[in-house]
Amino acid sequence: MPKSENSHKKCKQHKQNNKCCKCCNCKKNKLPFIDYIEPKMGSKTCTNLVIYGHCLSKINSVNVGDMIIEKFTIINDNEVKVHINEIETEEENVLITVGTKCVSNGVFYKILNGPVITNIDPSSGPLDSSASITINGMNLATIKFIIINDCTFDASNSNFVTAISNTVVSFILPSKFNTQNIAISVVTFGGTSNIVFYMGIPLPVI
Repeated sequence: MPKSENSHKKCKQHKQNNKCCKCCNCKKNKLPFIDYIEPKMGSKTCTNLVIYGHCLSKINSVNVGDMIIEKFTIINDNEVKVHINEIETEEENVLITVGTKCVSNGVFYKILNGPVITNIDPSSGPLDSSASITINGMNLATIKFIIINDCTFDASNSNFVTAISNTVVSFILPSKFNTQNIAISVVTFGGTSNIVFYMGIPLPVI
């Protein structure tokens, strides 16, 4: 790993704004500096990270905890993209830095546990009708999408999702799903859950 130096001697304005100004030593010497990363939290596997800052075009490594990644894409002097197959750590917060001859400042990426669905309630209901379904499980609080068969629904839609907690997500199953086995899973910032099935019961023919 590149040798770390305490080379970011910031002025008062820099400390307040977390941005370089004309009197900052890091800008004068063109040392890399990270302003923030996106996403700030997520899974420890298959992570696409974007690093924003300045003086990034000459970096030779992205450092993720103790890992040194040398394959990344420099978009410009202010943006770098890197794909991380797996973050090898048991820590919840991982320090992200970039390197040239010295190591930049660091920002933390928070690792979230992946979602797990234990069951849904009810697990069955009549076909061609809307149903209120509750997903029970773990690590559901950062839900982004609900996947029903091959359709993806935005969990931020309050007309679709009616309740969210770390262990419960309630939503309205659209009536357009008329197959007998309806696959349901969720996507959170921590990853994609297992799949459970809602059984559609055909209405009696009169």
